[in-house]
Amino acid sequence: MADTRTVKARGFKTGWTASDSGFASYWIPAGTVAAPAINPATGTYPALTLATIATATTGATIRFTLDGSDPDAASPVYALPIVLTTSTTLKARAFLAGYTASPVTTATFAVGPGGQSMAPTISPRGGWFDTEQSVTVSATAGATVRYTLTGSDPTTSDPVVPPTGLTIDRLLSSISKRRLGSVSECNAARTRFLSEVRKSFQDGRNDSNKKRDK
Repeated sequence: MADTRTVKARGFKTGWTASDSGFASYWIPAGTVAAPAINPATGTYPALTLATIATATTGATIRFTLDGSDPDAASPVYALPIVLTTSTTLKARAFLAGYTASPVTTATFAVGPGGQSMAPTISPRGGWFDTEQSVTVSATAGATVRYTLTGSDPTTSDPVVPPTGLTIDRLLSSISKRRLGSVSECNAARTRFLSEVRKSFQDGRNDSNKKRDK
């Protein structure tokens, strides 16, 4: 607990009127509030990232600012995670009656657009063809699309799809995706492709059987 002491003194002399009281107060804090912890730490993050603040001192009130100034007793009270929509400097400080306010904790966030693009669309869809095919690949605007012809998932070291598209003169086995696309989307594209191949093959066998039966 914090301790406050007020010292008062008064002078007395025989035959004289007593003096007015002199006083001085002394406030001794119980300690210093623990500095808040901001999570995530300073860095670059996608938009809509949530920043949380906590202090180890039970009962302390956390106040924060987003304009670069140090928080004081009039700053907004932290109650819910803060949504980061633009590049921001977040400062936090904790207060508790009877304690010295905590040191200021600062985190600087560079916020980018972030997100995940849609899986690229490959046209025409996979299947058996009698002639070579001109294949186009479309993706999220601004995406760098890379491709493979081995069935493996593209990486940043694989070639970029040229603006004119791809010319395929054998079984189409490429699966393309944007650098930020998910593996699940890429696998789904491969499954759809193989399904088309199997369907085309089965249709061809059925046609052959019909002709033989006739």
